[in-house]
Amino acid sequence: MPTAQLRDALVKAHDASANSVAELRHTTSDATSDVGSRSRDLMDRAGQTASNAYGAAREGTVGGAEQVVDFVRERPYTAVAIAAGLGVLVGGLLWASRRD
Repeated sequence: MPTAQLRDALVKAHDASANSVAELRHTTSDATSDVGSRSRDLMDRAGQTASNAYGAAREGTVGGAEQVVDFVRERPYTAVAIAAGLGVLVGGLLWASRRD
């Protein structure tokens, strides 16, 4: 009779352990799923923010380039004078930095 009781106790302990493992697996799966969902949401928001920033920068760059083109078409001599002045300024700065 003690052998049967020991076997029953072992079966109950095994069942309790199996239930605990199954419950832990379920809890871990839920937590992992929640973390994955939050990570996907965060990545989606970061991607949308980056896309918006790129769009804004692109619009600003295209708008600035259009203004420069319009300015050069309206005042070609002034544009050449400004470009020459900037060239002399940058050249002078580079020349001065090489002398040091």
